[in-house]
Amino acid sequence: MFFPKYRDAVSKEAMPNKNIFILDNGAYTTKAGFTSSLEPRVIPNCIMKAKSERRRPFIADQVEDCRDASGLFYILPFQKGYLVNWDVEKNVWDHIFGKDCFSVNFNDTPVIITEPFFNFSSVQDAMTEIFFEEYECQSLLRMNSGDLSCYKYVHDTKALCCLLVDSGYSFTHIVPYIKGKKLKQGIRRIDVGGKVLTNHLKEIISYRQLHVMDETYVINQVKEDACFVSQDFTRDMEIAKKRGEENTIVREYVLPDYTTIRRGYVRQPGVPKDENEGEQQTLVLTNERFAVPEILFNPSDVGIPQMGIAECIVHSIASCPPETHPHLFSNILLTGGCTLFPGFKQRVETEVRALAPEHYPVYVTLPTNPVTYAWHGGVLLSKDPEFKSRYVQECHYENWGIKVEVSYKEQKKQLVVDSGYQRLPSLLGWDWLGDIQLDWGSISAVSVGQGQKGVNSVGDVVKEKVLKRLLKYGEIKHFEANFILKDEISPVFLKARMVPYALKEKVEQKLQYVEQQRILEKV
Repeated sequence: MFFPKYRDAVSKEAMPNKNIFILDNGAYTTKAGFTSSLEPRVIPNCIMKAKSERRRPFIADQVEDCRDASGLFYILPFQKGYLVNWDVEKNVWDHIFGKDCFSVNFNDTPVIITEPFFNFSSVQDAMTEIFFEEYECQSLLRMNSGDLSCYKYVHDTKALCCLLVDSGYSFTHIVPYIKGKKLKQGIRRIDVGGKVLTNHLKEIISYRQLHVMDETYVINQVKEDACFVSQDFTRDMEIAKKRGEENTIVREYVLPDYTTIRRGYVRQPGVPKDENEGEQQTLVLTNERFAVPEILFNPSDVGIPQMGIAECIVHSIASCPPETHPHLFSNILLTGGCTLFPGFKQRVETEVRALAPEHYPVYVTLPTNPVTYAWHGGVLLSKDPEFKSRYVQECHYENWGIKVEVSYKEQKKQLVVDSGYQRLPSLLGWDWLGDIQLDWGSISAVSVGQGQKGVNSVGDVVKEKVLKRLLKYGEIKHFEANFILKDEISPVFLKARMVPYALKEKVEQKLQYVEQQRILEKV
């Protein structure tokens, strides 16, 4: 749950109380702020470009400065729920951590950052490397946003178990937590989130009324302002077919013109127009108001062969130990932006009640703000005395690396050959001398023993890398070393990242230094 790869390296010493920065890094928005703040700032996690200002990219919340937000083009760091575009994400983080937003000083500010469930190890390693290598963060904790939500819920209710329903931008996850730990075999994912709903609404409106396939920003606002979850889909469909006053569902949505109206709004049909208002372009919304959110409960409506939220909840609970079932049914927690639809909580409670055993009570909790609930959980977690021992500090991160068995006379120890990160100060020698006591008087020559048969490509990669970096401590001429590594180890290749403008000068200075020290040379 808390950095399993580096857990053994985490210091048990209590860290002093500090103002911690929490970054709930969602696929659509980031919820960021210091623990001293009452509420986080909700910032778009993307770069946008507008038709009216083609030369200027709007990073994160800079979109508020855009004069005309129609036809905004999104460049997203997340695809299908996972971080894939590091250049975009790095630009967003630079903006958030910079002077325009929070001006974070990483030298004395620990960071908590969230990640998706079942995140790829390569993404985890890259994220960790960016914070320690590029931002020079001193302390970092990486965990799922669901863990923070569960922690807050258990802290507030003292419940033993919790079933989290996190309906976000890309997916809807159902995650059971038992005594604060998530049960992996009980996790279920529905491939429906806010992105699917917005795209479906764009298609419906474009087919029925007005071409809006390029208006993602505006239609997302239409979805947030006008849609609701139906409690009886068939009955509401019959009402939506009626005309005149009998149709209580139909609404008009006034589109923004970005001169007098910055954001659209919903109004009753037939309302006389104000004399001060100019020409207005409106959308007439009927059954799409509830047919779009219905996809969350019936994904097959748009050809996704998966269970709806209620069925997934029951299926998830059924995979948990039987003694936990009554606790999970009575502690269902809703988080994520999609849970803000009016009627969402009531629909979940009604359908789960119909599917659950009669003797089990069903209670569903919807926080006041389900979008920032995980961030507030991080604030609570940061105040936990035991939490301070869960950080990964920079010094422990630097000491993580490939270990080999080193033997000298009767001494045998597992020592680090290479961490794979450029800032590791000790390599194959200087730090070993503190662990292995050498009899210097008896040493007249150094040789490399023959180990296992052959040396795989990983050995060649590490050998080349280590020998280059050994030049920092002096040249080694006419000497060849072989490194015997385990067969299951495979090299990891990461694509090059753009250097942020703010760090360009520092990077150039560092490159000049490593050239002078003959660590690297231009090719």
